[in-house]
Amino acid sequence: MKGSPAGYACILGTILLMTYAQLAMKWGLSKTGRLPAGLWSKLGFLLSQVLTPWVLSGLAAAAVAALLWIAVLTRFDVSRAYPFMGLSFVLVLLLSHIMFREELSITSLLGVALVIAGITVIGLSK
Repeated sequence: MKGSPAGYACILGTILLMTYAQLAMKWGLSKTGRLPAGLWSKLGFLLSQVLTPWVLSGLAAAAVAALLWIAVLTRFDVSRAYPFMGLSFVLVLLLSHIMFREELSITSLLGVALVIAGITVIGLSK
C-alpha cells in the first residue's frame, strides 16, 4: 500500500468519510435546537441525538474513517499522510457554505488556499 493507489485511496476515503461525518451530524443537529443549559439536560440531549439517523450515520462514517486511517498509518509516515487531512477542512468549509449557507469570507478562502499550498509544499518535500 505504501505509495500505491490503494494507499492513497485509503487517505481519500478517510477524508471523504470525515467530511461526510461532520456534515451529516450538523444536518441532523440543525433540526434539534441548541444544547440545553443544565448538566443532566445536556447529557440527555447528547445521548438522544446519538440515536438520530443523521448523527448515527455520521458517527458510523467517522468509525469507518478511523479504520481506514489505521490502514494508512501502517503504510505511510504520519508526517506524510496527515497533511492530507487538511483537505477535509477545505471540503467541510465549502460544503457547509453550500448546504447550510454558512459564511464564506475572503479570509476563509485565503485560509483554504494556504491549506492547499501547505499540503503541496509538504508533499513535494518528501
